[in-house]
Order: sequence, then C-alpha cells, then structure tokens
Amino acid sequence: MKRVDFLLSNNRHHVDMMAPVVDRLTVDGGIHCRLLSLCEVRGLPSPTNRFRSAGAAVRRLLPLPLRRGWMADVARSVKQRPTSHSVSRSLLWSLVLSPRLAMLWSRPPDLVVLPNDVAYPYDRIVSKLESRRIPFLLMQEGIRFPLPGEPEDRVYGASSACAVAAWGKSSAAYFRSVGVDENRLHLTGSPRFDAINSIDWQQMAQSMPFWGALGPRNLLLLTNPIDDQGFCSTKEKHELVRRFVDHLEPLLNEGEIRLIVKLHAGESFELYESALRGASACHNVVILTDTPLYPLLAVADAAVILASTVGLEALLFDVPLAVLEIPRHGFIFDYVDRGGARGLRATHELPHEVRKLLHYDSKDVAAYISHHLATTTESATIVSDLIARLADRRHTGG
Repeated sequence: MKRVDFLLSNNRHHVDMMAPVVDRLTVDGGIHCRLLSLCEVRGLPSPTNRFRSAGAAVRRLLPLPLRRGWMADVARSVKQRPTSHSVSRSLLWSLVLSPRLAMLWSRPPDLVVLPNDVAYPYDRIVSKLESRRIPFLLMQEGIRFPLPGEPEDRVYGASSACAVAAWGKSSAAYFRSVGVDENRLHLTGSPRFDAINSIDWQQMAQSMPFWGALGPRNLLLLTNPIDDQGFCSTKEKHELVRRFVDHLEPLLNEGEIRLIVKLHAGESFELYESALRGASACHNVVILTDTPLYPLLAVADAAVILASTVGLEALLFDVPLAVLEIPRHGFIFDYVDRGGARGLRATHELPHEVRKLLHYDSKDVAAYISHHLATTTESATIVSDLIARLADRRHTGG
C-alpha cells in the first residue's frame, strides 16, 4: 500500500487544510496516511482525535509541549541571532527531532506533504528529505507577502519540492518568481476553505460561549503576531490596538457596535487585557482566545485585520473587510490595493470610516477572490488527486 506522511505544526489551520485531504485519501484512495506532528514544538497539543477518527496514524515528534511562545523567541532569534537560541534549536533538532524522523522514515514514504519549507524546523526537514531523495509536496499554507528583514536565502517555495499546491493565480505568480517551473506548479485552492459553504456556521455560533457577549452590531478585530513577523515590537503592536480602541470610543460608548478582539494562536490574552485596561470603552470590548474563527465570521457585521490570510476567509463569508495600517509599513498584502478591503488608520477619523465599513459593498470582492483562489469548493478533491498521482509515481518507480 502507498504511504503518505503529512507534517503539521499548527493544530488549527494546518488541520483544516490537511484533514479533508487525509479523509479522501484514506477512504477513496487506498493510501495509508500518517500525521507527523510538530505541534508540541510550538507549545500546542497534537490534534490526535481528528485524524485517528479518519483512520490515519498520528505520531508526535516531541512527546510533551514546549513552553508556549518558544517558537516566537526562535523567530526573533533569526533576526537577532543570540547564541543561546541558536544552540537550543540545534540541540532540539539533533537530539530529538532528527533521530525521531530517521526512525519514522526507516522505510521511506512515497511522498511527504509539508505546509512550509523555510521556517524552523521545516528547513532542516527539507534538507533531510533531499538527502534521502524522498519526494515532497509543498502545500501552500497562507498568503505570501514579504516580511521586514526576511533573509534572502530563506525563501518560501524555493526548495526542491516535486510539486507545489498553490492557491490561485496570484500565488502562482509568486511561486514562478522564486523559481518554481510550470510542471511543478498546480493551482488547487485550499481545502480549508471548502467547508465554508457546507456547514451552518450561524447555527454553530449560537452554541458558542461568545454568543452571549455579542452586541447589536459586531466588529471583529482579528489580530496576528505582526511583532514576530518583524513589522513592530510587541509593545508597539499592543499600542496600535489600544489606539484603535481609543479612537472607536464614540461608537463603543454609544452602544453602536461591540468590538470582538479575536487573538491569533500563541498571542497572550493577559498582555492584550493589560494593554486595553483603562480604555474608557473597554467594557464594550470582548477579547477571545482559543475560539473557532468561522462561527465568529458568521455573526460578524465587519472585520478588521492586520496582516494575515484571515482576510480572505472574511471575504468568503461576505463580511465587509478592512485592513488596519501598520505604522511605517502601510496596508499589508494587496487587500486594499486590489479593492478587496478598505484601509483604516487609528486616528480621529476612525468612527466615520468604520460606519462606512459597516455598509461597505465592494463590487470587486468576487474578482478579488477569484484572483487568489482557483476554487473555493473542490480543493480537497484536487489536492488529494494530486497527492495520489505523486505517490503512485514513487510507488511504481515512474
């Protein structure tokens, strides 16, 4: 039987993009799938139940979770290069992760599926795959945009992957620019978006703990670690969110909106709570962590993002979208430039701009989505068929 290994390090969006594919391969493709989890490296628990229910084996590469936020320290160390972090990463790889992979790959799989080929420890995993001549597929995990101070020798997608599953025309152009040739490039969409139109998320929202905290109109602020991405310091990120809340005061205090701040996995609830403590309108602000995104989007009247893929998900829910300007960097990605979103600044004009956002009906949204996503309903089928062909090529020696 053909065998395919999936590497993942996030127990949410990596699961959402891989689980539908694993389901199809296990049931329809006659392929034995294994999930090799790096979640504990990020301080997260592995999603064992979700994959075992599909008949796939789950193997943790680290038996117990590291301290939450350890990977953020590592990300900062890439820029600052303190010796202690570099040594810690090297030791973790050489003493734990590399020997564990060597054991798991004593009989090489027919294909390995990766969401990333440059972030630690994926960069070292790619080197190991290349040395063993094990083919691997890079499955695009998020939108691509340049990060401040990103090393020129660490380019996402520039590895020797036998194939790249790209979301759509926009990402295809990116991958071509980093050297991926046409015969390795496949436009697949992302399986994590297939479920948006197949589940009643509004009904699910009514059973969520946040349901009772909703107001008559709900504005989502969907944060992400722009400090780890290099756009600013952690203090500056929290100051930006505090200014955003302060300038929203007229709308919040008049009960016109409720602000729901949805934190990215790994961000600190306590730090955000401390940053917003004392804001005059903080009683109309709800901070959520470890909360599913899609039920929130189903009840949102508008959403504001900083620099992340979640903007595409908001647009797929037909939620009016805005991007908050990051000082010195502007509006990240092409949401605003290509007409998918409005641009917001944390100034005294914010209440007026948010009122316009709540009634925003961009005629460019459909074109924007089709530019970035080849499909929003059939991606799991396209990706699983691609994986089956690649695994068969290895299995049969083709």
